[in-house]
Order: sequence, then structure tokens, then C-alpha cells
Amino acid sequence: MSLDTSAADFAFKLRYADGLDEEYLVSNKPLMQWMENDPNFSTHKGISIPVPYVNPQGIGATNADAVTAEVSSQGVSFVVPQRHVTQYGRIQSDVVRNTLNGGDPDQFTNVLEKEVDGCTESIGSEIHQRSYGDVTGIRSFLSATGAINTTTWYLANAEDAQFYEVGMRLVLVNPSTGAARSPSGGAAITISAVDSLNGTLTVSQNPNYFTSAAAGDGIARLSMVGKDLDGLNAWCPTAVSGSDSFMGVNRSVYRARLAGVYVDVSDRPIRQGLIKAHTVAKGQVGTMFKSKSPHFINPKNLGQLMQSVEAANISTGSLPDSYGLGVETFNIFGHKFVEDSKCPVDTCYLIGSGSVKRATCGKQPQIDDQDGKTFFFNRQNGYLEFVIQHDGNIVVEEPYNIMRMKLPTAAL
Repeated sequence: MSLDTSAADFAFKLRYADGLDEEYLVSNKPLMQWMENDPNFSTHKGISIPVPYVNPQGIGATNADAVTAEVSSQGVSFVVPQRHVTQYGRIQSDVVRNTLNGGDPDQFTNVLEKEVDGCTESIGSEIHQRSYGDVTGIRSFLSATGAINTTTWYLANAEDAQFYEVGMRLVLVNPSTGAARSPSGGAAITISAVDSLNGTLTVSQNPNYFTSAAAGDGIARLSMVGKDLDGLNAWCPTAVSGSDSFMGVNRSVYRARLAGVYVDVSDRPIRQGLIKAHTVAKGQVGTMFKSKSPHFINPKNLGQLMQSVEAANISTGSLPDSYGLGVETFNIFGHKFVEDSKCPVDTCYLIGSGSVKRATCGKQPQIDDQDGKTFFFNRQNGYLEFVIQHDGNIVVEEPYNIMRMKLPTAAL
């Protein structure tokens, strides 16, 4: 049987009759496992997420007067836009040629499975990392001390090198405005090497290729500036201005209720800082605050915390998740900590159960049909190619159950 796009489409639908394997998307990604999936994001226009913000009526001036000057407020609704994460897959020409010539009939299916699994894992890894970010697409920052006139880009945190891949195209972002530095497109600014030990990227252009480039600038993927997921950095920022307008809501009118709790405890030992943060959050949120929820923390900071206590006070456990995989925890002094390498260094998030969700347009990811076809043939390289896409966004339904802490600098 000749291998054309129709035959490949048939083979794909036969193999993935029930859709792609979501386990590859979330497995070994703690934050994604902890987030429930809500598949009812069915429109590109966005979905409304109401947050409790009500004022019950009191009694009037006399018992006979039940009307007061107060007016019950409606629940505030965030209108969440849909975002897209895309990954291209390809079947090599030699596999295509072998199938065309009557070779092993299982070869195409085996290669297809590996490619689909790899693409799904790649999308999951991207969503996982960006679940801690925001729409600006900033993945990390240029070092405040590194030179900007060399093709070796120095990262502010060496651990952030894991957020990059060879071949990724970059642009610098003004961290104050979230806008891409000019030129924002055109010439390919591409990574050729990643040094995760020293925290450097080898890139085809110097940072000062961009107008007004400066140490401390944000680094983003070229295609994602202003289009990235609305992750925890967006939902629970370090500060909320009086002119805030996040998804149609000015959160400054009630920061703790609408934008979570942010506590800077970087000026004290980590254990003391955690005690202060919990005290502040309970005081700001009240009884709605789920203080026994897990803390998501970078391995470097978790090591710092472990060194501050005796080994006898540390135990391990597991939290159930909706995927049946289980989220591993370290239990320290009655609190649960989840080690997550994608969590920014020197930052810790307490995330209440059910407060953060991955809202999607049906079951995701899925093959993005091209004119009704799963595959298209690239005549320039002889590959049979396809596109896997994830449509949705990160949604926080209980902002008041997000506590963000700035921790003391980890030094191990």
C-alpha cells in the first residue's frame, strides 16, 4: 500500500482513536499534575472565571427597615483568553521510502508513536515551564554583570538554562513594559549551544544587536512575546498598581482576594520566612486560606530548607492527582513541599487544591488538521509532517489560595 497523506491519516486515526496520551503531557511535571484539567474552554473568545467578592446585606437602622445604603456586589469575572502551544512533528524520508517500497508495515506506526510521544512531551514541558510565567513570554533574564557585546549570553540564574533548547529563536524584552526590543523579527537570533552548568547560551547575535539592550533584560522566544500563557507570575504578581487591568479586572481594589498574597521574606532565614508568610496570608485572606496546601519550590531552595532542619524532621509522602500519577512531597514541620525544577529560583508558591486549572478546548493536546488532513508532505525535505497543538490557558479560580514568597538567596 502506498504511503500518501490519506493512508497516513488512516494509520494515525487507527492508532489514536481515543486521542493522544495525556500522561505524556503531564508526567513528571509536578505543577501540571497538581492542576486539574477543565476541558470546557470551547471558544476562542475566552471564558469568564467568577471569583467570590460579595457583600451580604445588613439590617437597617431599625428592625423594620431591612434596606441599607450598602449594595451587594457581584462576583468579579476574569475573561481568560485562549493561548496556543504548537509543536511540529515529522516522519523521516527513509521511513516513508521504506513503506512505499513495501517494507515492514509496523515501521511507520512505531516511528509515528515515538514522534507523537516526543512532541507531546515537548509541549508538556513548555506548558509546565510557562505555567510559572506570564503573557510577556519572559523565560529568564540576562545577568546584571555579564557582558552584552558577546554571543555568549549570561543568564541571571544558571538554573534557567534548562528552559532553552538548541535552535530556539530569541528576542530581548524590556522587563518594565513587557515589549520586545527592536528589531523584534526578521533575522534569526538562534541558540546554537546551551551550557546548563555555567548558565550561558551561545547565540547567533550579541544582546546589543537589539536597540537599548541592557543587563537584566528579559529573554523570550521570538514567537511568544505577548502571546504566552497567563501563568502564576501573571495571576499572583509581586505588585498590583492602582491602574491594574488583568483580564478586565482591576485587582488593586482587593489584592488578597483577587491577586493572591505576595510576601517578601528574603531578609530572614528560610524557616522564619515561611512562618512569617503563613502568618501574613492567614491574616489577609482569613478562613478561606488553605494553609495546609503544598508549596512548590525550586530544588535549590528545597535543599536550603532541608539543611536548616534535622533529618528526623523530614519525611516523604504523595499527594493524589486527577491523573492517578501522584505528586511526591517532602513533609517538613507539618508542611508539604513539592520539588519542581521549573519553579523560579528563590521563589515558592503555596497552591490550594483546585485553585489552579489547565483550561482547554476539549481534550488536549490534539493534532491540528490541515484542510481536514492530519499530515502534509513537505516536498523540500521529503518529510511527512504534522502539527500537534494545545489550545487553552492557565486559570486560577481561587486567587486568594495562591501565596507567593520571595525567599532568601539559595547558596548551597
